[in-house]
Amino acid sequence: MSPSLCPSAGDSDVQIPAMQMFFHSAIAEYILFKEWVPKNKTQYAGACIGVFFLAVLYEGLTSFIRIQEYKWDCALKDRRSNKRQVQEVADAAFGASKQPPKTSLTAVGGFKDGVFGVFVAVMKGLLKSLSVAISYALMLIAMTFNVGLFLSVVFGFGFGTICFAPLVSDIVSPSLEGTQDVTGCH
Repeated sequence: MSPSLCPSAGDSDVQIPAMQMFFHSAIAEYILFKEWVPKNKTQYAGACIGVFFLAVLYEGLTSFIRIQEYKWDCALKDRRSNKRQVQEVADAAFGASKQPPKTSLTAVGGFKDGVFGVFVAVMKGLLKSLSVAISYALMLIAMTFNVGLFLSVVFGFGFGTICFAPLVSDIVSPSLEGTQDVTGCH
């Protein structure tokens, strides 16, 4: 017998929250999972705090991804630059004609960059999958139209940005001292 989503006349203790398609402040609300339904103010406050920190975690993850992608892109550009320099020295030594480089510096990552390029592509894919999963979960929580949960998502994003944006700008943004090379790395 499958469980019914509508309580029958004999089930007086079943309190299934109804989906309200407008902003409301009910405490009993499904939050992603059938089992995650706060039943009192303490559980509701805990759920709001948990959602807040999930949004902060999301902002931290996206900042980590931006920083890590910047580092990976710099490492791949360095590898390509070194390969081109070695090729130029070999061409000069053996009198080979000048040919355009086989890889472009604008395309970063992928199978043409060897094992490291494959590693970077796989890691970018995994991190993107995790980021999308968390962002969709937060979207679904906001779509409950519960005011407390909605504000927890919004303020979590804001607080996460306050915490993590300076880290990203310190690492990824060009330096004002002019110490970076043309590619923006180092």
